[in-house]
Amino acid sequence: MCERRKIKIDARYHLLRKGNIDTFSNERKNGTRHDSTGADKGTGIHDAKVSGAYFPDEYSADELTMSRLHGTELRRGKKSAGHCWH
Repeated sequence: MCERRKIKIDARYHLLRKGNIDTFSNERKNGTRHDSTGADKGTGIHDAKVSGAYFPDEYSADELTMSRLHGTELRRGKKSAGHCWH
């Protein structure tokens, strides 16, 4: 069963959700830490040029293809055989 994602109460996490990547990166360089474990990160690989990458078992080949071609968010599913993108 998939782990339920949650919106965290963390200022740095909200920087990412709002798209303030530069501010987040600067805080990180200055040593500010945050925990994004289990957070709703909205990860995707839309139009990415991916070659020879190994993806965790939780991502199906269909899930990876939909994310790359159509920009859908990657969702973790059941563990299965790993997938290598060529």
